[in-house]
Amino acid sequence: MSRQMIGTRGNLTSSMGTTAAQGVALGTAVNISERPVTQQGMRGMKTTHGPARKVQDSSYYVGVLRNKVTELTTEIYSLQTEHKQHERSVNEHGGLQKHHDSLLNRVRILEGTLADYNLALDKVRVS
Repeated sequence: MSRQMIGTRGNLTSSMGTTAAQGVALGTAVNISERPVTQQGMRGMKTTHGPARKVQDSSYYVGVLRNKVTELTTEIYSLQTEHKQHERSVNEHGGLQKHHDSLLNRVRILEGTLADYNLALDKVRVS
């Protein structure tokens, strides 16, 4: 007669010779690593996968809020820096535009003087 392991499924027969009804416990596959340890204390089953917190208390939420405040502060600082740079470029653009206008007026004056000299030179050649 072969020896069967506890919890394994075997051919159970009743006294009448027919196959006996099996209970739910014998037909269930049990993974030993998921069973709670009772001799050395309760370890319990693993309920989460990965590094997630099991209990989210007030200190957890305070930490989350601190992270968000840090992110917001960093973003505000970068936006302020970008705004200041934009203001400087707008001011610089205004100054460059004024300088451009003054140079354009000077070029027109010099072109007019050049035209006068060219007319005078043509009169000298013709006469």
